Amino acid sequence: MNVKTNYKSPAERQPGAKWMTNNFGEIEIIGKIDDGTGRNYLIKFLNTGSEIIASGSRFRTGDIKDNMAKTVCGKGCFGIGPYSGKTHDKELKLWHNIISRCYKKEYKESDSQKCYKDITVCDDWLNFQNFCNDIETLKNYDVWKYDSSFGIEKDGVIEGNKIYCKEACQFIYCGDNTTLSNKAVSIYQGVSPTNEIFYFRNQRIFAENYNLTRKGVSAVISGTQSTHRDWKFKRLSKEEIDLLNPELIQD
Repeated sequence: MNVKTNYKSPAERQPGAKWMTNNFGEIEIIGKIDDGTGRNYLIKFLNTGSEIIASGSRFRTGDIKDNMAKTVCGKGCFGIGPYSGKTHDKELKLWHNIISRCYKKEYKESDSQKCYKDITVCDDWLNFQNFCNDIETLKNYDVWKYDSSFGIEKDGVIEGNKIYCKEACQFIYCGDNTTLSNKAVSIYQGVSPTNEIFYFRNQRIFAENYNLTRKGVSAVISGTQSTHRDWKFKRLSKEEIDLLNPELIQD
């Protein structure tokens, strides 16, 4: 990106000129974007130091949003990156919910939420972009993405953990009362196109071993699609697991 600092424009559009936005404080013009249009400028939000490209008409009306502003409970910012509320609505709702439970005054003072009194969110996850990038690597993310019976657990990996972070969290079946001991949440049945039956715990490894995709396997398990490459899948119930020979289960 080429930014010009020497160009013909009124003084109010020259580098160093300041404007006030409607909701995100003062901005300063850094320079004009050399893109052939003559309309776009690189501007900096003075409150956060973040920079974006905006047209002159946008900062003239004050209609500019600072995605680095801590607009969620005074703690969380949306961040700058590829994740948007339109394409990652479920992630956005989860992120808002986590931050609200940890920092929103109404939650902190509610009798039903006293368990969140000392719970915090790591600095990285206060940025929505980082949060989305990290949770995609958590256990059972692909199941949670399509299955509303799964939720995020902050101390499933590190017992007694009080910080929502990548190292300590994973997605689990909410019907387990936040325990991972019930094998029904992690044992699945796969039926191949030739009607061979397989049992497995790890969706990613199983998908890699049989030329499938983890996303496709998860989608069939959650019921959002009927088959994946002519395979059928389901999560086993506790009763089905009790009758299953453990030696048949692939890790």
